[in-house]
Parts: sequence; structure tokens; C-alpha cells
Amino acid sequence: MGNADSVDRVCCVDKEKGSRRKPARFYEPATGTACSEIDGHDADGKLQRPRGLRADLPGWTVDAGPTAVHSRNSSASCDPGRDASISEGQSLNWLNEMVKELWPRVNKALQKYMHEDVTPMLQQQLPATLKKTFFETFTLGDVTPVLGPVKVFRRSSGGLQLILGINYQSEVAIKLSTGHVSLGINSVRLTGDLHICLEHLMDEAPVIGGLMLYFLDPPELDYKLEGLGGLVAFPGLGCMIRNTIDSAIANALVLPNCCPVPFASENQGVSLSLLNQPKPLGVLRLHAVRAFDLLAADIQLIGAGTSDPYVRVKLADDKWRSSTRKKTLNPVWGGGDYCFFLVYNREQKLSIDVFDEDFGKSDDRIGRAIGITVGDVVAYSERPIPLFHPTDPQRQCGTLELKFICMSLSTEPISDEVIVTVKVGEVLLPKALGEEVALSATLGSRKRETPWGVQRQGEVYASAVTQTLRDVVQRCKAESLSIEKITRITGLGADDVTSILNGTGDTLRQPSSKLARTLLSMQVDSSLYFPSARSVVGKEVMALALIDGKGKEIANYHLHMASILSAPHLVGPQTVNFSYRSVDVMGIVQWDEIVAQVQVSILGLQLNSGF
Repeated sequence: MGNADSVDRVCCVDKEKGSRRKPARFYEPATGTACSEIDGHDADGKLQRPRGLRADLPGWTVDAGPTAVHSRNSSASCDPGRDASISEGQSLNWLNEMVKELWPRVNKALQKYMHEDVTPMLQQQLPATLKKTFFETFTLGDVTPVLGPVKVFRRSSGGLQLILGINYQSEVAIKLSTGHVSLGINSVRLTGDLHICLEHLMDEAPVIGGLMLYFLDPPELDYKLEGLGGLVAFPGLGCMIRNTIDSAIANALVLPNCCPVPFASENQGVSLSLLNQPKPLGVLRLHAVRAFDLLAADIQLIGAGTSDPYVRVKLADDKWRSSTRKKTLNPVWGGGDYCFFLVYNREQKLSIDVFDEDFGKSDDRIGRAIGITVGDVVAYSERPIPLFHPTDPQRQCGTLELKFICMSLSTEPISDEVIVTVKVGEVLLPKALGEEVALSATLGSRKRETPWGVQRQGEVYASAVTQTLRDVVQRCKAESLSIEKITRITGLGADDVTSILNGTGDTLRQPSSKLARTLLSMQVDSSLYFPSARSVVGKEVMALALIDGKGKEIANYHLHMASILSAPHLVGPQTVNFSYRSVDVMGIVQWDEIVAQVQVSILGLQLNSGF
């Protein structure tokens, strides 16, 4: 994806007609999402700058007209490859009518997702006494989402991009049982912009090679849990549940996570890997520097009030929190308080908050910054960013200083900053372990997962003669391993191993082959990225795991990153043998292996003037 031309972005004001002093909503027209909700008008109805927003703060000016605020130094593009608007604001009555017809099925699909995917995630994060928590009922009611407006753009890469507004507000019936008490959700509001990219347009059927669906930023989700009063013994449970649901949404559909829909075949040049996950534009290094005049959240009987502040930043599906500074309203953080964020799009927006840490209960938000797009971060670096009161968006409550450093990818490491890449291709999955697989990689405190693999061509024996498996058999033979040992490592039958060693591997395509009956060729075709420092990476061990459709680990492998740093071109081997525990028909426990195309490599990062 290329860079977009820099043009002004207009934030349109939507003021409810006929209301007095109605808080105005400021929108990013490139995305249609609200920037903030503040009272933007004075007593005469003229638009005012948000209170506390300094006139010299980069990125904002007031237009001469009464209904617009301009943001400078930014791109109108939500996708760096988009360059021309084709259509905007068209009626979608036909689509909304279709959604009404499909809504009962969508409701059932979401029920299944909550039970099978979100529930295990929730149980994993809850304390031991709440591990049996589950969704007793889950229905979104009869009210359907309102879709629109829609904006269509022609991309310089040759594809098309649609941005579809989604607004869902409904009474619902959601009941969460903890085993001790039940929690209920009676109403839900969700708003956001779904990006639909039409990729790989061609002059033959099916014309559109495939689709990518994703949210550029996490959609706004508002709901209230009823019944938390019965869980006084579990402080912070409400926040834990909310964070789990937010993570489930982000991990499913917030860039770089997306829903790929291939139409054309691989023979037409459309690979699932081209649709699964985009390559990052670069890396943003963010430092917490200092803050001034924060809110006092902890009131004391003697002396002035104080807080125990820390910074929390979110970008897309990633988040970070700084260390806590005790009993101060003017905290200063050291040079070690920094993090790395992967950047996939200039228009991704940073969510920046300051919290007061509380022991034994939920932390209090004591300040929220205006939304800052990635394309604007350089203008805000080491300059006071206004913080606004969590319940009164007009009231400024201090300032926060952050340092932003932009970096682009380089083939060779030229500094201490590097990015570890995990490229995943084919996984030869024993059918006895299921028919769904993904790869999870953990480096330090960060964990990432690939999308689920797709069974190649629906054929069980599709990978019977892959070069990867041939190489494994040949390497085992070179180590003087017996055929019996090779069959145990690869899962092949003795006839299959002999066939490969004798150069007659084509016979393995026969359905009678043991491989055809026991192995599935799962195409994951995805890449994971971990920004870090070379001096840190060399001391770490990467934990790789294959997980099944329920998120359970079925096999693992541990890689010492020092071996990659010492490898030629900083590239590891192309195959990994994952170990897993199995029990044969005699009840004997043994360790078997799953062969997968996984390559870990290290790329460099170099300073850049911006994204």
C-alpha cells in the first residue's frame, strides 16, 4: 500500500435541530466517526474551539463558516492506497431491508461466537472462583443495525474501497452467569465504520479477486452491566468483562485483523495470504514523558488531594500502559517508559487516557486526550496535549506530553530497533487433532495469533508430496534414523517413508496412503510482527504454539532468538516440528510431531520523518 496525498480533513458538526445547547459531535469525514462530543457553540450559536484546546496546538483551526472545524497535517485517506472519491452518502434502503431478512440468522451466528469463542477467553482471564462463568442467554433482539452512509473510493493500487457506516441501538437480552450471581445487559449501542476493500480486480470472471473486511479503529460499544452489586467480593470484574469483549471484537475485525473473502483461485494470482493480513507501513515508538495539573482522584483528610497516575494508550488491536507514579499530580516518567505500535494506516487513531491506580477496585480515568491520528503524531511530539475531564468533555484537566518516533521497515538492521517477523504457511495437521488450526506466537509480554488455516482444495491428501515433508524425511535419514523412528516423527506409514526415500513419492497420492487418511494440509498463509530492540530480542525465547478451533494449545515449539541473530541474513529455518503429546491404542503416552512451514526472521527499522 502506498502513501496518500496530504489534504485537509474536515470535521463536520452534527447538531440536533431544534435543541438548545445540544452538545455537538465532531466527525472525521474520512471515517465518519466522532472525534469528540463537546458543546461546540456559544450563546449566539457560533462554533467555538473546544475549551482548553490551545490556539497554537498543531492540527486544529476554526473555519470561517459556523459548521466546520478543519484538521491540518493529515490525510483524507483511510487507506494509503486510496486516491479518488467516487461516491458518497448514497441511500442504502435496499441493504437495510436485506439485513432485516438476514438478522435472525446473524443473531444465531453471534450467539455461537459468544458461546464458543468469547466465553473461553472470558473464563481464561477470570479468577479461579469464576472460571465457570458463561452466557446463559444471548439475543440481540429484533432491532437491526442501520447501515449507511457509504463512501466509495478508487485506490491507486487498482482496487476499490467502501466505507460503510454502522449504527446499532437496541434493547437486548444478554445474561451472564458466574455461578454466584447473574449479570444482565439490557441495551447495547455500537457505532463504527466498516471498511470493505475490493482487491485484485481482473478482466475475467469473477472480476473481483477477493474482499477484505475490517474496522480501521475499534467500533464504539456502549452497554451497562446490571447486577454487579452482588459481586462486591470481585472488584474490577466489570472492567475485566468489558476488556474481554473489546478484545474479542479487536482480535476479529480491527486492522490488522480482517475477514478475507477470496473469490478467484490461486491460479488467477489470488492467494489467501494477500487477503489475510496487510503488511505494516512501519512502527511507532511512543514514550511517556510527563504530565501537569492532573485531577486529584484520591482525597485526603489532611493536605491536598493527589493521584497515582499512569498512561494507557490503544491503537487498533494493541494496547500499552506506562508505569505508575505514586502520589503526584505532575508525574515524570523515565526513558524506559515506552512501547512499540505497529502502524498499518495513516488514519488509525490513538486512544490516549490517564488513569489513577486504585488497589482493590477499578482504576479511575482522570483525563482523556483528543483523538490523534497516526499521520499527525509528529506535530504532537513533546508538546502539551490537553486532557479533558472523563464526565465533562468541556473541562480541561491538565496536559500530557508524549514523544513519538516514526520508523519504517528496512531489510537490514541499522540500529538497535528491529522487527521480528513470523511467517506461517502450510501446517500438516493430523486429522485426529481436529480440522481447525492457527498459530500463536509469544515474544516477551506480547502475544499474537494468525487467522484460522483453510484446508487446501478440500483434499485430505493435498500435501502428500509437498517438498517440506520430503525434506523432513530425507533429513531424518541423513541423521541415520530408522524408518520406524521416521514414521513416528512424520506420522507417515512405513510404505510412505520408503516411497519418498526411493523417489516414488507420487504413489502417496493414492487414497490408500496412510498420509491421505491421517494428515490435513491447512493453509494459514499469514505473518505476525513483533517490534522490539535487538539487545532485548537476543535474550528472549519465542514460544510458538498451534491452537485448535477452541483456542486450546495442541502442540508447541520454543525458539531461542539468539540463534536467529546469529543466522545468515537473520533468517531461521523454513520448517518447524511442533511437539505434541499423544496416546496410542495401547494407552502408551508418547511425543509426536507436527510439521509446519514457519519461518522466523529479523528485519531492521530506520527513523522516518512520519507516516
